[in-house]
Amino acid sequence: APTIAFPANPPSNRKRRRLSLRRSEEKSGISAGKMGACCSSAEKERKSNDDKVNMKKADESNHILGMDDDNEEKQLDPKDFMAKKLKGQYIVKGPGELKGQNFTVDNCKDCNFFLCDMSAAIQIDDCTNCVFFIGPCESSVFVRNCTNCKMVVACRQFRTRECQKLDVMLFCAAGQPIIELSKDIRFAAFRYSYFQLPDQFRRAEMNVWDTEWSNIYDFTKNSSTGDDREKKEDKENWGYLPIETTAKHLLGKDAFEVVDSIKEEEAKLDCPVPPAWGLRPLPKVNADGKQIDWEWERCFVMTSFDNEGVLDSIRSIISDASTGILMRRSRARELSEADIRNTLSSFKSSAVSMKRKPGLYIGIELVGRKCIERTLEKFGNEVDVSKTEGDAAKAAVAFFDALAAM
Repeated sequence: APTIAFPANPPSNRKRRRLSLRRSEEKSGISAGKMGACCSSAEKERKSNDDKVNMKKADESNHILGMDDDNEEKQLDPKDFMAKKLKGQYIVKGPGELKGQNFTVDNCKDCNFFLCDMSAAIQIDDCTNCVFFIGPCESSVFVRNCTNCKMVVACRQFRTRECQKLDVMLFCAAGQPIIELSKDIRFAAFRYSYFQLPDQFRRAEMNVWDTEWSNIYDFTKNSSTGDDREKKEDKENWGYLPIETTAKHLLGKDAFEVVDSIKEEEAKLDCPVPPAWGLRPLPKVNADGKQIDWEWERCFVMTSFDNEGVLDSIRSIISDASTGILMRRSRARELSEADIRNTLSSFKSSAVSMKRKPGLYIGIELVGRKCIERTLEKFGNEVDVSKTEGDAAKAAVAFFDALAAM
């Protein structure tokens, strides 16, 4: 397949957009920190008349990000960034059409949404039998009171509340997608491609190596953590999509079939997000369908974010089913000297570890046949590699768990 470069980006200044987004949230009465307290359209009917009036006022004053009250350019119409009470329609936004704005969906049925652009925040309420593609969203995608919907989503934060029967292929940059009062939710890793998608990830300031899509947090019933997520309590509310599931299985169509500006050949491009197996059970058969007769070995790798040669090599290895090596998860993290010492405490004999300076690093957890030996042979002293499975487990806990606590 044709390939394009996907350099990881260091964090940049997002203050202006955050201020605009905060202003929008204040006007609509929604804040990221109080998602659970928000009301969908069905819930609004049970509120008092005063609440209804307030919600109507907030809706009418929908804020356009970056457009202050004294800004002379008023060309963006809030109605272009919402969909309400639609049935059996296609709602399509091609690259450049969302303009980094919020988009709200309310009370739609049997609709297909293709939002192929970068957005600020997405809110979806009271939808039934709908299909959603949501391109890189720089903050949150919040889904409430929805039933029997299918989604392919790239966002910083993902949350559902009072939903049933959702199938979600997900990229979640902040890690730990959240479900609350929801059941029959199935997840898989984000896999999609079109030419402008990598640039949209960069504009949303999301690192494509933040692939911990399977680290689900269930507010309603969360009795298990980490590798124990197969416990019955969690499985009642969520699980995994079959490994053979593709985006087209969920969406029904490719982007080029509904978005005029996207061409057919763009569907053949590599997905900018490297494939992550997640925390689901490891396969028992290989790519040829034969029973695996070797043990899965765990390996932890850490490299600087700008080591593109190594990251491209790892991407190539985990994308080839015949290698017998999978990536369970990866994250980008700013490390101090103390963080580096803590994460690489079992790597002290490595010459490359001793030279590490504070900065942005990519931590990668691999599993496979003779994974440690083959990774060391491939990269030598270019990266930090665990020497034993015990070392890999300790490094993964230090690296990934610290991020989950942030």
